[in-house]
Amino acid sequence: MNTSKRPQGNVGRARLGISLQFLTNGLVLASLLPRLPELKERFGLSDAEYGLAVVSFPAGAILAAALAGVLVRRLGRLPILIGGTALLAAALFLAGVAPHPLIFVAAYAVAGATDAVVDVAQNLQGLRVQAVRGTTIINSLHALWSAGAVTGGALAALAAGLGVPLSVQLGVTGVLVVLVAWIGGVWAVRGVEVEVDPTPTEPAPGGNHAPSSTDPTAAKGPPRAVRPSWRTWLLLGALVVIGSMGSASEDVVNNWSTLIGVGVAGLGAAAGVVYVVGFGAQFVGRLLGDPLSDRFGRLNVAMVGAALVAIGAAVALVVGGGVGVLLGFALMGYGSATLVPAALAAANEVPGLKPGTGLSLVSWLMRLGFLVTSPLLGAVAQGEGLRNALWVPVIGGMVALAAVTALRVRDGVRVG
Repeated sequence: MNTSKRPQGNVGRARLGISLQFLTNGLVLASLLPRLPELKERFGLSDAEYGLAVVSFPAGAILAAALAGVLVRRLGRLPILIGGTALLAAALFLAGVAPHPLIFVAAYAVAGATDAVVDVAQNLQGLRVQAVRGTTIINSLHALWSAGAVTGGALAALAAGLGVPLSVQLGVTGVLVVLVAWIGGVWAVRGVEVEVDPTPTEPAPGGNHAPSSTDPTAAKGPPRAVRPSWRTWLLLGALVVIGSMGSASEDVVNNWSTLIGVGVAGLGAAAGVVYVVGFGAQFVGRLLGDPLSDRFGRLNVAMVGAALVAIGAAVALVVGGGVGVLLGFALMGYGSATLVPAALAAANEVPGLKPGTGLSLVSWLMRLGFLVTSPLLGAVAQGEGLRNALWVPVIGGMVALAAVTALRVRDGVRVG
């Protein structure tokens, strides 16, 4: 592990602080998602129109994510972590109370743009804390995001069942999230008041261990800049595919699980449980992701995860009903758990790029999965029925599996 000087501050508090950041981000995003069908009904949207409306979130994210690394470097991580969370909560509130679909689209786009920048700041800070600690924590941090999503989704579903107005629910949730995120941001940044190289604690793409002090290839002193080669761009491309398919799986749970719970599973008012099950399973998968990745190799774990995404979507499609949909979304959630963290962590290690550049690029480009998924699902649901729209995550899981397999057998990469 390379540091510019001995770490000062409280690393334990920094770990708790960045954990609170991931937790609150998942919670605030999920506070609206299970109630999106209410907005669909309020605006009188068809399935295809709904798919186009919710794509405003990833569209805003793509526009902003390209500048996320620059904004974080210029403004600093603490202002982004705190101010970005406040702006995200406000944008989601406006989207939830919007009287017209165009206002919803605009507010949802702002929310997506803000989340993209906050996402990069949180992952960079998480990798910094990980580097200081010397142990893998990135999957656990994403597990806390999933825990926040489950908590926010459950509270939203409960509020809907009790008839709590969306404005009240989003307002109370937003205020609490901002207060907790403020505390978490301060602890996260001030707990590790040094610049560190965040890459050595994660294995190289596909590997199990960082270079040892006796490795003759290990860098002595500050790393030299290496010009990106065509292999670098191929590696980034494969990581983008893996991350995109992982984010696309999350998008199915985010925007379509409640609708599928109603239209395919026949769960009625209890349809929000599909969302909770999906992200609950993802939470479990991310809790197990760190030890499993250390034991079996990051790409081996991601390969199994991609297969489970395809299998889970197929189960929901073929079996249908309450049991089939709940089991299918549980498998999809568990399978997608390590795809995005693995892609982001590996991207931050790609040689020949400035610190944070690989992570920012992959974080930006993988959001294309969000941009494509909902309109495609909406178009298929409109023409072939909501159940057949599940073919989209089936194919997405298979594409991710192919990409992970290609990286796994790449020359020079060893996987445990």
